[in-house]
Amino acid sequence: VLLTPAMAHSEGCAQHVHCKRNVLLHLCEKMNTTPAQVLAVGDNENDTCLLEAVGTSFAFQPKTERVRNAAKFVLQHDLTELIGLLR
Repeated sequence: VLLTPAMAHSEGCAQHVHCKRNVLLHLCEKMNTTPAQVLAVGDNENDTCLLEAVGTSFAFQPKTERVRNAAKFVLQHDLTELIGLLR
């Protein structure tokens, strides 16, 4: 497995050296935006830091209770549920 350098960030995730939250920070820097302005969808443990960091987060058919708790919204059936929650 090769990890992208974007998975690491000097001011990134306090729990993991390599984390999706760190990718988020790199993207926000590049796009001149903040994590609060980002929407993220995840379903597994490796998504929890990212789901906690963004402004709007969805756990899609979460695999664990931790993932469910990390997200602001939970989607059980399909991703089209997301549309109704964004209005």
